[in-house]
Amino acid sequence: MSVIDSIQSGEYSTGNDLSDTENITISAVTLAKSFCIVGIGIDRTGFDKCATCAGRITTTTNIKVEWNSDRSADYSIYWQVIEFI
Repeated sequence: MSVIDSIQSGEYSTGNDLSDTENITISAVTLAKSFCIVGIGIDRTGFDKCATCAGRITTTTNIKVEWNSDRSADYSIYWQVIEFI
């Protein structure tokens, strides 16, 4: 028997987005039973040793992802939301 109710995942490409934050709509989850994981990747044309990201579930249908970098490459932000039973 699994203790996981649902897993949602996706990717956001920063491209030329200079905002450093993005709100991503997800299917509704129970906040007290859910958490998110985020990671960052760069395209293979550049290297950035100062890229970080963080994410949090802000509402039952939204995660907010924030990143910081020196903008030498486009980034892909990978996210997952795991909800327990």
